[in-house]
Amino acid sequence: MALDGLGLRDFRLFLLAQDELDQGSAGGGGLEINMPLSLGLIWGILCADQLMDLEYMTRPYEVHAGQTDRVLKESVEYLYNVFRERPDRGKKYGTVAWHLMSNYFTRALREVRKKWDTIEVDRLRVKAKVKITGEFWLQTHEGEGNYDIKRWLEQEDSEVVPPPVAVWLHYLLHPTIRKLEHRHSASKHPRLQELALHALEPITGFARRSAICPTNCPTRKN
Repeated sequence: MALDGLGLRDFRLFLLAQDELDQGSAGGGGLEINMPLSLGLIWGILCADQLMDLEYMTRPYEVHAGQTDRVLKESVEYLYNVFRERPDRGKKYGTVAWHLMSNYFTRALREVRKKWDTIEVDRLRVKAKVKITGEFWLQTHEGEGNYDIKRWLEQEDSEVVPPPVAVWLHYLLHPTIRKLEHRHSASKHPRLQELALHALEPITGFARRSAICPTNCPTRKN
């Protein structure tokens, strides 16, 4: 309705929901929303959350100004190539199994961590920890749309604790997990439900670790 009012009736929109990860080719061509794309987006969010945590945990304590931003840029470019060079495991079940069972991204994140370990930091600096919360877009946005509040807080001698997007993923998966956990109730396929629950554990575990990383990640060497 809003697009119609603006005279943009033919403006194309693509919707991606947790229950529509494999939609096939979109009408009009140009984009195919399939399992490799959807799972790549999910794992991209999880990896980006780790980078964001490292960024905000490190920059307030860096000894050489700008080093954190340089390593962040290198890490983003490295992970870009990691995702681009993912092996092709088909369009459906093969790629789902690979994403859930492979340590491909874990190895990549270990390499990223090595880059961050080269940053010299001074953890003896006293900083106030400031947790960002509120409306989803505002709390995750960086830049002028949010008045550069995160950078401003760092300039005011604060360590910003930004919310990971993985919290939202965990929220979306939670109803499904709860249903599977109560599989002792009457079910025609209890074994399939148990397998589905185990399949979701890597994602939810990654999401939980992302959510608590700002307080539980090991401190890097000075």
